[in-house]
Amino acid sequence: MSRSRRASVIALVVTGVLVIAIGLLGSLETLVWAPLAMTDDAYDLADIEGIVGAEVFAAARIVMIVWALAGIAAVVGMAWVVRQGASLPVVLLIGAALVWLGPFSLVWAGFGLGNTISDEVPPYVGSWSPVGFALHWFGVAAFVAVLGFGVLALVRAVRSR
Repeated sequence: MSRSRRASVIALVVTGVLVIAIGLLGSLETLVWAPLAMTDDAYDLADIEGIVGAEVFAAARIVMIVWALAGIAAVVGMAWVVRQGASLPVVLLIGAALVWLGPFSLVWAGFGLGNTISDEVPPYVGSWSPVGFALHWFGVAAFVAVLGFGVLALVRAVRSR
């Protein structure tokens, strides 16, 4: 296995691990830690679910499953790109984009649940959990990596002509 191919496979594995970790932490953040932080720990999770309704949490769980399946499909697609022999900068660009999409999609995955909690559960303080805060800043760092790897891929493409 060539050095570039080995680096691409390592990038694929790291991306897969990060996507899984972000998905697991993001699910816990969306379904557990964020609702507790929104109420400043005035209620436990069962109380919050009782106020907003079990169907709201069920819908949020379904959205999380859909996002998880989309993440798995994206990593499988990245594996196909690696197998086709894409250059390392392109693989890094795709990996960084997939990692960035995790925290970005968490906002939308928990949007309905967050709105329902803010509308129906007093006192709504609107704070973030520490994990949610860290995930969102990790998403910003991944977006910067997307930009950097995008420039790197463009420079390499122009130089190869």
